[in-house]
Amino acid sequence: MPKFNITTLGCEKNNVDSEGMSSLLTDAGYEQSSNPTDSDILIVNTCSFLQSAVDESVGELRALADNKRPGQILISAGCMSERYAAETPTWVPNLDGTISTRAWPEIVPFIEKLREQGTNTQTETIQNPKSKIQNPVSVAWAPIAPVQLTSQLKRFRRKANGPTAYVKISEGCDHKCAFCIIPAIRGKHISRPIAEIASEVAELASQGVKEIVLIAQDSTYYGVDLGLRDGLAHLFDAIVEAAPGILWLRLMYAYPTQVTPGLVKAMARHPQVARYIDMPLQHAHPDTLKRMKRPNDMARTRRILASFREAMPDIALRTTFIVGFPGETDQEHHALLDFIDEVRF
Repeated sequence: MPKFNITTLGCEKNNVDSEGMSSLLTDAGYEQSSNPTDSDILIVNTCSFLQSAVDESVGELRALADNKRPGQILISAGCMSERYAAETPTWVPNLDGTISTRAWPEIVPFIEKLREQGTNTQTETIQNPKSKIQNPVSVAWAPIAPVQLTSQLKRFRRKANGPTAYVKISEGCDHKCAFCIIPAIRGKHISRPIAEIASEVAELASQGVKEIVLIAQDSTYYGVDLGLRDGLAHLFDAIVEAAPGILWLRLMYAYPTQVTPGLVKAMARHPQVARYIDMPLQHAHPDTLKRMKRPNDMARTRRILASFREAMPDIALRTTFIVGFPGETDQEHHALLDFIDEVRF
């Protein structure tokens, strides 16, 4: 069977998606190679969060395209293929296909179609069917089955690579922060079922993983679309029961609006949950936050942070702030500095 090579750029979510593509291809009989030179299929899982990330993605693809031998297939996958579906084939000569963030579970039939028709004839594209980006490149075929919005959360066989593993609990984001492109390249929020996540963690634990990092675009929104109240609290309970051998459960990207007393209690109740939370607040002045289209009730934010410290006095609070956002005044900036001194992140 042909060999494939995957280059992953960007965040840990892309790493999980690349692992998914690798697992699906391996299950289909393809052989993974760490060397692009002896591979028949070259996949670059791209990033487009910043212009520098786009430049890096295009550079990586062009380097592979320049050295591509006859018969090799070059595919651009991931965020840049979603955000710049029309432009990518013109940026990278000798590109054979693009597949978006929503469609990567179709990687096996996509590659089989490319192998069937041969390379360097026309750039094929599979894209999110609800994407607003129109691709002028003629597409010769449609996916074997319509790409469902939940397909990007397709379960795949996990393979441990060290004592820490990232587990995606949801995909996409429903927020409209003024500075963020994530909803445009990852789509609307979709939560994975609790039982499926718990089973995946147990699978990783059986392979020796000791720390699970739960990732999402907005982790505290988990379960809202499933009709769950305190979805994260229920998820923690299920993971601890299914995988008692896990020593640390670490939560990333906690958006402040959906933090509930139930979540705080669940974190405090389970010693496996790391006394750590990453809550990107972005700013501390209500006027700046309004311009950012972010939650601007600072009294509530202070209560949330205090509730974490009250329940877990040893908790580490991590955040991210943006300074110099358009319209930020000296007064707003100093309010942010005062808030940092007050909260002691």
